[in-house]
Amino acid sequence: MLLSGVARRRFAAPGALRAASVRRSVLGSSNSTRGCQAAPRSASRLASTLPDVCGLPVVTTSWQAIKSLDDAYTEYANLSGDPFLRTQEALEHDSSCVMAHCFRGLLAALSQSDPDAVAGCLAAAERGLQLQGIDVGDGDDAARAKEGERERVFAATLRAWCGGRWREGALHLETWLMSAPVDLPALKLSQDAHLTLGDSANMRDCVGRVLPFWSDATFGYGNVLGMHAFGLVENGAYALAEERADMALAIQRTDIWAVHAMAHVFEMEARASEGCSFLTECRDKWEDTEGPLQQHMAWHLGLFSLERGQEARATRVFDTLLAPPREGGTLDGALLLPPPAPFALTDASSLLWRMDLLGVETGASRWRGVAEAWLQYQHARHLSTFHDLHALMAFAAMANGVEDDAEAEYWESRTRELLESMGEYVKSGGEAPAAARRRRQPPAPAGGSEPTPASTAATPTAAPVELHAFPVSRNRGVGGDADEGGVEGPPDNLWVAEHVGLPLCRAMAAYRGGEFDEAVSLLLPLRYHLDAIGGSKAQQDVVHLTLLDAALRLPEKATVARTLVCERRLQRPTSGRAWEAFATVMERDGDMRQAFEARKLSFEFGIGQGGVGAN
Repeated sequence: MLLSGVARRRFAAPGALRAASVRRSVLGSSNSTRGCQAAPRSASRLASTLPDVCGLPVVTTSWQAIKSLDDAYTEYANLSGDPFLRTQEALEHDSSCVMAHCFRGLLAALSQSDPDAVAGCLAAAERGLQLQGIDVGDGDDAARAKEGERERVFAATLRAWCGGRWREGALHLETWLMSAPVDLPALKLSQDAHLTLGDSANMRDCVGRVLPFWSDATFGYGNVLGMHAFGLVENGAYALAEERADMALAIQRTDIWAVHAMAHVFEMEARASEGCSFLTECRDKWEDTEGPLQQHMAWHLGLFSLERGQEARATRVFDTLLAPPREGGTLDGALLLPPPAPFALTDASSLLWRMDLLGVETGASRWRGVAEAWLQYQHARHLSTFHDLHALMAFAAMANGVEDDAEAEYWESRTRELLESMGEYVKSGGEAPAAARRRRQPPAPAGGSEPTPASTAATPTAAPVELHAFPVSRNRGVGGDADEGGVEGPPDNLWVAEHVGLPLCRAMAAYRGGEFDEAVSLLLPLRYHLDAIGGSKAQQDVVHLTLLDAALRLPEKATVARTLVCERRLQRPTSGRAWEAFATVMERDGDMRQAFEARKLSFEFGIGQGGVGAN
């Protein structure tokens, strides 16, 4: 399919913003954008402050530390390189730099894979606060312009996230952005927190609230446009999202978050052919990033391939870009350590699961690699229901997809143990059971013993903080209690696990075990509350597809299946897969005319063109 004129312009020459020159001009002066001034110097016991690339003060005396922090902000915003390593470089120049400790800890918290690292960064940040003479408390509005206020805000955010209180941390960032709207790392952290929470309204509005203070003369303007594009697509504003992503890519052709937002537009509008062409055209941009979105963009390419009926291509995408690396580079080799990050493993679980739903041969070896990799994150269990769900999907797939009885029983026990562990987590009020805090251990062989538990350092109790009023919504989905301001409480994931995560995981396990009626019964009341688990609408769609497939497998659920396919056909009128499912239901109902028309539309939108499974 030929690209539209708009699509052909996506990778036009960069616009007026020259990142390097802007960095040089901003670093030596305060940011010129409206509504934001660098905090004034004052005679105090604080160490000196220096402006960073955003024109905001950092408590440090080291320009080298500032340069490394600027690089960390840039790589984080561009989702390329290794911002975590850049923070380490900053600390080598100034070991007491609170911003470096905080930013390092916040990045670790977002990964939701190493709670000990987050706790360690928090402890180092609080030591830095004391050493630099910055009050550990959060202060009040009258002190907002004081030197060190930014460090206090980031430390309070880290303290909240260390305790699993994502909304509280986002609230600190949102309040800070009211007085410092061009703080690029704070804005990016805020949107990522809302993505973790599945709070689509704030994914959009956290950027919209500050966008008037940005311009093409502001460092990171292209990144912010890409962020706004993603927030818009998560709220169904696809045309405006595409426009914003186009603007971002005109400024910076390598803005992977803008590429990512565009991929979501194509996915949600079922424009699979355009999506394939787009991601193929800019493949060198995302495949060479060595950042967290490399595997995720491959996942999008796999989805587009499946939507077009190109199962062989989707399988190659998994094998070359998503499969956990194995010794010798073969699917039958031993799993290499360390395993891929949890976000990459969610993409691997999701793509394989969707392939299975479509009857594509995945093979036990592919699922085995993913399941073994998930075992490496037992120490981080229940930090994220989203991750728990995708780990369970891999365990359940192995339990019901291998021929060896001993291996099947091993993975069945892992499935049961994860469900029981989640139940214990809920009953304990958010205290992860000992089994969930195990250190990394090599996966046990089929039929072998479990990884040996090991003690871990307790996560420090977060100090009480004073919250400022700001509309950060709970968005829990199923009648959750209202937020109670600054009252410190349990992890946000506790409510999610109890009301959504546990029944959702039970449903997916039931589906994989062939208990389709139970899967339908559990999933029907949950399908409009999936935002609570976090992630994007595209990522949550695997649950909707599972519900639809379970209903299609049950003759007694014919009415439910018909309702679901009618919904999906209207939601995605250009989806070949949606029309294919509609045709199946119409054939069952004996309406061969509608079935024939639906098959024709399915072909027109990509299914079977060149043959199902074409490259």
